[in-house]
Amino acid sequence: MADTKLECVKVEKENGITWVMLNRPEKRNAMSPQLHYDMDNALIHFATDPETKVLVITGAGKAFTAGQDLALYFRGTANDPVERFNAAHASESWRSHRLINFPKPTIAMVNGFVFGGGLTPVVSCDVAIAANDAVFGISEINWGHIP
Repeated sequence: MADTKLECVKVEKENGITWVMLNRPEKRNAMSPQLHYDMDNALIHFATDPETKVLVITGAGKAFTAGQDLALYFRGTANDPVERFNAAHASESWRSHRLINFPKPTIAMVNGFVFGGGLTPVVSCDVAIAANDAVFGISEINWGHIP
């Protein structure tokens, strides 16, 4: 990962554990297209990283994730179908396929809020551990959608 700059993801390693943190705390780790690209790239790398024995995903600051960043993910890609496709592909890739098929144990360490599409990586990990004050929510039901 030394040659890849991650803008929205922070990585720490200790004793075989690789901590991958959604790192947009000022936005409660709302998932932007860049965050999706960073997470997809990180999971590709750590799947074969010999130092990674266990992968832990969590959120920096006071939230796991507030879900999709509506302004950047939806409105920001509205006039760019190529970017919309690429962002949607990266989003689906890391949140489900890469985590479900990850060759090493995965743990979602849920802190604070986790809303909407942020539930997908939680249920895609092998184990999910939530803090006592974690809050789960699916606001999409207000519009008849499932995240």
